[in-house]
Amino acid sequence: MIPQHHRRRPPHLQSRPTPATEASSSSDFVQNDTGHHPRSLHDIYHTTSLLRQILVPDLVPSILNDAQYWLKARNARTERVSINQRGAGFKYLRSAQIDSAVPYPVRRVEFKVTSRDQGWADDRATSWTWFEASVDRQGTQEGESGQIMMKRRLCTNVAAGRDDRTYEVVWTCESEDEEREWVHSLKAGDSIVISVHAQYPGWTNNVHSAEVNVYTAGVYR
Repeated sequence: MIPQHHRRRPPHLQSRPTPATEASSSSDFVQNDTGHHPRSLHDIYHTTSLLRQILVPDLVPSILNDAQYWLKARNARTERVSINQRGAGFKYLRSAQIDSAVPYPVRRVEFKVTSRDQGWADDRATSWTWFEASVDRQGTQEGESGQIMMKRRLCTNVAAGRDDRTYEVVWTCESEDEEREWVHSLKAGDSIVISVHAQYPGWTNNVHSAEVNVYTAGVYR
């Protein structure tokens, strides 16, 4: 028997999933952030060259890292999508591939999700709608397809929330153990994926928008 708080709502009151297209492997949602500096690798190389003229060269990468002088890649999607348990795992946003010559270049990842569940529940203690972050890593051999790995829960909707809420999550190379390891494991060619989840009849994850900002170092020596 389905627990009371997992029972299906009458058909005329249920939220109906909205057909939508999963994010493509070559993200169509990349946007340039003109207000962020550095704007390009050229900026980083120029600054590095100037600092090496007056400082010990080996110190420069650490100085740039401490100053968070990193490239920023913004990936965003705004489209209302409703996912129930049958569509769980729907890939809503896929970032552009990380482009860097630096080994394990990612220093910070910012996530932002705006969403709500179906707006009602018999038991409001727990929402069975949530989001996961994962990595799409391309195969090492030519023609080899990528694989989804490093799955980790990102955020959970407030139970029975009637209005959209925005959830912001930040993972860095200085976060707690698991988040730090997740960020440190990212490498060139990886894409970050935000997937939508719902479990049990009657539960629906209604997504309004999502955003991923990826910060990468430009030099390491």
